[in-house]
Amino acid sequence: MNFGSLFILFVVSFTVDNIKAAYSKAEYNDCGSQDVHIDSVDIYPMPISYPGTFNITLKHTLRRPLQTENLQLSVDIIRTVANIRLPVRCYLVDGLYVGSCKYTGNEICNLIRNWWPKTFGLYLTSLVSTILGNNCNGSSHQVQINKVVAYNEMLQLPNISGSAISFFMSGDFQVKITAMEQDVKAFCGIFEYTIKPKK
Repeated sequence: MNFGSLFILFVVSFTVDNIKAAYSKAEYNDCGSQDVHIDSVDIYPMPISYPGTFNITLKHTLRRPLQTENLQLSVDIIRTVANIRLPVRCYLVDGLYVGSCKYTGNEICNLIRNWWPKTFGLYLTSLVSTILGNNCNGSSHQVQINKVVAYNEMLQLPNISGSAISFFMSGDFQVKITAMEQDVKAFCGIFEYTIKPKK
C-alpha cells in the first residue's frame, strides 16, 4: 500500500487585516521521532506570500527502512489570528477529508491525486512523504539510510480567490505531523510558519 502525506491549512475565515505575521523564519521542532531526524528546514520568503512562489529547503536523515504499508498519518493544525488560537477540526470537503485528520496510506494518496489546486500544506507533507520513502504513483522511492539528504524545491501557490478553499491561504500556523509504524512513532514534527495574502 502506497503512503503519501498531507496536511491542509483548513480554517474558519477572518479578514485579511486581522492577520499579522508571527513568523519571520520557519520553525521546526521534533516531538519524538524515532526513525527520522530533520537536520534543518528553511522556507522563504517568510511570511509566505499568497499568491506567489516560495522555496523550501529541508535536510533529513532516515535511520532505517520503514514498512510503508503499516504507516498511519495524523495531522493536527492550530491557526492563530489576532492572538486567538483556533484548533482546526477534520472537515469533509468535496468528498475528501482535510484539516486535522487521521489517514491511511490509501486515503492520503487519494487526497494527493484529487485535491487541486495544491495548497502549501499539500506541498509540505508530500515532501514528508518522500522523506519516509513513499509516493503515490505505484513505485517505491529508494531512500538512503543514515545519510543526510537535502531537498530544495521552488513551488507556487496559485490564486484561488473566490473558491471554497481560499481561506486556506492565510494565517499563522502550527502543524504537527505524526507517522506511526504500528506502535512505533517513526516521525513526529511540528512546523510553524505564516501565510499572508498580498494586498
